[in-house]
Amino acid sequence: MGFERLVAVLQNQQSNYDTDVFEPLIDAIEKLIPGVPPYGGKLGDDDVGLKDTAYRVISDHARTLSFAIADGALPSVRKSGVVHFLLPPAFEACIV
Repeated sequence: MGFERLVAVLQNQQSNYDTDVFEPLIDAIEKLIPGVPPYGGKLGDDDVGLKDTAYRVISDHARTLSFAIADGALPSVRKSGVVHFLLPPAFEACIV
């Protein structure tokens, strides 16, 4: 069991993204993007317009990039770079 899932179980949450691991990232997204509807924690068919899915994708990718950079991976626009691999899916989630 990974760290995020363990935290979700300990905090009695259905989703990893509803824990205090991701809450600061999701709050930051809400504050940085004016006019965006608030995160509702909805999944599947309940997530009309995939708004909450976009929040999860962006927060997960931002967290992953943070860890990769802290581990020494340098941001790069080359196809083999971390930024090139992680950011396009996050941006596509925003467009949906």
